[in-house]
Amino acid sequence: MKPWVRHPVAALGVAALLVAGGCTQAVTGVATPEGSGAKATDTAGEERRTGFDECGLAEPGEVAKAIGVSAMHVTSRSAMTQSDGSRRAVCTYFPENVPGLLGLQIGTVADTDPERFFAPFAKNFRNIQTIPNLGDRAEAVAYKANGTSTHFIEVRTIAGDRGLHLFYTYADDRGAMPKADGAAAAVILVQALSRLPAKVTIPDGTPEGRCADIDLEPAAEAVGAKFTMARSVVSDSGGLSCYFSGGNGNLDVTLLTDPNRAEKMAVAPDKITHADIGDGARVIVTEANALDARVNVGDRVVAITASYASKVTAPRPADVELVRTVVEAIGKPN
Repeated sequence: MKPWVRHPVAALGVAALLVAGGCTQAVTGVATPEGSGAKATDTAGEERRTGFDECGLAEPGEVAKAIGVSAMHVTSRSAMTQSDGSRRAVCTYFPENVPGLLGLQIGTVADTDPERFFAPFAKNFRNIQTIPNLGDRAEAVAYKANGTSTHFIEVRTIAGDRGLHLFYTYADDRGAMPKADGAAAAVILVQALSRLPAKVTIPDGTPEGRCADIDLEPAAEAVGAKFTMARSVVSDSGGLSCYFSGGNGNLDVTLLTDPNRAEKMAVAPDKITHADIGDGARVIVTEANALDARVNVGDRVVAITASYASKVTAPRPADVELVRTVVEAIGKPN
């Protein structure tokens, strides 16, 4: 079980709203004609232009209209091979054009089956609600983080060997994301499912823009995995989201250039662990076996997270070198 409070009634409400919002007829997904995918506000590599585009299932404008905000932006992408052998690609949206921020995610899983695809729900939740007439099978959960006003809603649906996973988060008292609306989720999911190609092939991708400037050798040494998949997002203000994965490891890099967001994420002087990186860095290893680093670089902030392929309990010289290499590559303006 995850350390979060469950709300079975909330999950039931989401399931009911999904039905009320349009899931009254079976939707199983159809092939999408070439060119019908949405244009996202990010870079698009040749692999994605000629293959499956994880952000092509829902246009930002469509998502914004569904949840009732003035605009939504693609703020990050990721792709990985999961431990069960299936491939997963994720598109993240947020009302502000700031790479790295999370409000709503649509994840696509290729070459899966019901047992593997729904296993995370079966393992981590008790308040699972079934949604009728959406794909071959669909389930929803809703929960709240302990001691906070942050809510989470997740919906999983599968059609054949293709799975869709919608993740939505909002807070009661703050934030740009509105309170979750099950009817809105239904609109988004039905549309995304209808746009799924009959056969989904998730490409490896290549790093783009300044993400390509990051030397991955120090990262691979620290994480203990060779990175074979990559995704990139660049904002109009030069912000970046760079994602790399391979084996059991991954590296997630965000460059915050938005003044308000960078100020909130900046490392306080008493939290700096490495004063010689940028203008001061905080580098730790979390209980979840992940590197967590934030670095002040002038009025910008570089945030780095990495999941290790093996057990690590404290920052090592290789981890510090990883952080230093990333900051030197992307921290300062071009």
